[in-house]
Amino acid sequence: MGIEKYGTMLLSGLLGELSPDMIKGAMVELLGSTSVRETSEWVEKDFSLWERVPPNAQQRLKKFAHHFGNLDWLTAEWVIEALREDRPALASLFLGWKKARNWLARQIIIIKRELLEES
Repeated sequence: MGIEKYGTMLLSGLLGELSPDMIKGAMVELLGSTSVRETSEWVEKDFSLWERVPPNAQQRLKKFAHHFGNLDWLTAEWVIEALREDRPALASLFLGWKKARNWLARQIIIIKRELLEES
């Protein structure tokens, strides 16, 4: 096995291990920069989180998505837990409002579909 193949395997493994942290950072950035009021408006208007990701960031995330491996761990519950540390008020919004939690679950499904879509 050549050095390039080892490098590719190492990169895949590393990105697979880092993917939860990468996704956590992206989700906290997407939701963390908003107020509870603004997020509530997003829920009411069924706003798309994926569309809020800048196109260049969408492409980078898609490029690395095949290294992420199984994304079954990426759920609304996981995102809420990720928000608890940095944005406890937003986490509470999703925990206490069923419509918001359902909206977040739909957004996660859309994001996973977009990440795994062939470019």
